[in-house]
Amino acid sequence: MLDSWELKEDGSHISSIFGTRSKWLSTELNTRATMDNLTYLVKRRERYDNGVYIQDGGAFPLEETCSKVTCPVLCINGAAAVEFFDGIGMAMTTQFEEAIGFFPNKPRVIVLEPPGSSINMLNEMPMNSI
Repeated sequence: MLDSWELKEDGSHISSIFGTRSKWLSTELNTRATMDNLTYLVKRRERYDNGVYIQDGGAFPLEETCSKVTCPVLCINGAAAVEFFDGIGMAMTTQFEEAIGFFPNKPRVIVLEPPGSSINMLNEMPMNSI
């Protein structure tokens, strides 16, 4: 697979990544997101060279996969992220509740909503988070 992302001699590839989020993220958070995105893009070249391709998130069989999980699952729901995505019509509250429902074989799910948080994640090894 051909990687469409290009390194630029003048470094503008970095400012281009930063610019995609600069209108809606703080400078600090955008810097962190830019670093993550840059790392992903650089490593993507290595993955492609080795024949490794990451599946599109929408194509991943989340419900089927989650239904097979039997260990405890820790769900951390970022209250500020939920408010933001609900506000722009992405129905995060509904999506999160639906995703939690994908774990029918779970012995226990812990849902935390830290005030002012903006991160959502699922961790199927909650003892590592304590």
